[in-house]
Amino acid sequence: MPAAATRHLSSVRRRAPLLGVVALPLLMLFPSAAGWMTAPLIGGGLVLAVREHRLTPIDWEFLLATAALPLAYAVNMALFGGGLNLLERPGHLLRAFLIYYAVSRLGLSRASLTAGLALAALTACGIALYETRVLHEARVFGFRGHWNAVPFGNFSLLLGLLCGLAALWPWRQARMAWKLVAACAGAAGLAASLLSGSRGGWITLPVLLPALAWLHPTPLPRRLGTVVVILGLLAVAGLGTLPAVQARLTEGVTEVLAYCDRPDDTRTMSTSVGQRLAMWRWGLQRFGEHPVAGFGFANFPAERAAAVRRGELPGAVESMKLANVHNELIGTLAGGGILTAAGLLAFWIAGWRFFCKRLGAGTDESYFAACGLLVLLATGLFSMTEGLFGTGPGTKALMLLLALPAAGLAQRERIRQVPSLPPCH
Repeated sequence: MPAAATRHLSSVRRRAPLLGVVALPLLMLFPSAAGWMTAPLIGGGLVLAVREHRLTPIDWEFLLATAALPLAYAVNMALFGGGLNLLERPGHLLRAFLIYYAVSRLGLSRASLTAGLALAALTACGIALYETRVLHEARVFGFRGHWNAVPFGNFSLLLGLLCGLAALWPWRQARMAWKLVAACAGAAGLAASLLSGSRGGWITLPVLLPALAWLHPTPLPRRLGTVVVILGLLAVAGLGTLPAVQARLTEGVTEVLAYCDRPDDTRTMSTSVGQRLAMWRWGLQRFGEHPVAGFGFANFPAERAAAVRRGELPGAVESMKLANVHNELIGTLAGGGILTAAGLLAFWIAGWRFFCKRLGAGTDESYFAACGLLVLLATGLFSMTEGLFGTGPGTKALMLLLALPAAGLAQRERIRQVPSLPPCH
């Protein structure tokens, strides 16, 4: 191959992983375009896997985590039928593996990932401010409605927390300017979540904020810890006084109490929170009737319509054609029973083990592992009030935010085992 062509190919290989990084802020604007941007990485991962035809131990670990749930869905389809559309969103986990495979071979720097996360959080905040302050929308459904308010708020919150993790991380040669940018991006992500009005994300903060301290590789100094606690308490108190936040929280508490008092009343189950509680109750009842394999994901529309006719679910569930019960665990138990729930648990357990065993002492490798753990914890909590694959944009966000930290980990393991490999870009 001529020298010029070799240099060009090398340049392409260095820049290819940036497609995944640039896709993060683009995802908040145009989810479909971000999905197409990752297509070269998915194709490249498939080509590289076929060419190498040998997976390393870390590759097998990540493949186990990403393949468990799609395989469980495939088993459910074999039992109850259904089109390939049922596998489309869970199949994004397999695409995550191909993105991981490509980026792990091409390399990804910690700075590139952090920059992508910061740009995504700042983009989300810009969209939220535009929608609420310029267009005077009550809630944020993404730019021109490309998202849904719930996943937009949830993933904005997650991006903010990931940026906060980067700001607190003890980099050896990190400039203060970069830390300030990451801190501002963290605040921007939190602001976007608040403006979205998504209460499901807010109720995870008592778990996710302590997780940031747990994931930190070194104990924070006592003085700094005291300052952080005081500022956190002041921030929570201040946010609680915002009229929009206070109104959403008060509304949620009222709806929960009303449903608990009259669970069979169509009026109490027709509110935003009451609808979720009714679907959870219905899902658990269906699991009790079909504990082993569920009633089949392909049969969900028919089961949903029958439940509305019997008065077990509000009519809005049918008119809106809701495709899940807004709780991943309950929905999996109802539609797939213990068989599919085992795949869901395998995804969480294998994913948690993949990242947790690679936490270190402040290295880049430990940072990637901490990011992956935070993504798993946050999306697992979010899925208890929404769904792991509730929307297309949220599914793409899960795919990218799992694949990129995992790829960074794998690349560093390969460099450690083969020192002659080129550095990450």
